[in-house]
Amino acid sequence: MYIEVFDERSFTVDDRIAWAHISIPQAALNGDTVDDWFPLSGKQGDEKEGMINLVLTLTPMESIPQSSFSYVPAIPPAVYYPPMVGGVPMYQNLPQQQLQQQQMQQQQIQQQGPLYTDEDLQQVKDMFPNMEEDVIKSVFEANAGNKDTTINSLLTMND
Repeated sequence: MYIEVFDERSFTVDDRIAWAHISIPQAALNGDTVDDWFPLSGKQGDEKEGMINLVLTLTPMESIPQSSFSYVPAIPPAVYYPPMVGGVPMYQNLPQQQLQQQQMQQQQIQQQGPLYTDEDLQQVKDMFPNMEEDVIKSVFEANAGNKDTTINSLLTMND
């Protein structure tokens, strides 16, 4: 996995300030949750720019019901993102049939709406008053609307 960290500027282009090539730990590939710190590279040198904390969990796609998807990543419709090659992402066009299938799935997901109720959202917002609502919604969506899992994820994020 390749991660880039940018500063956020209002009036000029954001600068890349750090990056890392991270091998996904075998424990995460086995289905365990891995909470670990990884070194960042940058102007100070390789692995000398600081650390980033990542919580990684892998859920195989075949074990997730298709109806539980509610988040559509902002990926250009005709590309996919394979592993980095020499630090540079390599893009390739998708076959037309896969593209049409992906577009149909995105339309179905958009029509379904959120997988949680306004009451669930309010309860979680009350539990985490300092957390932005968009963050809570994103975590809800990532957890397919499961309130207990969302609460546990938010607790982990607050540590």
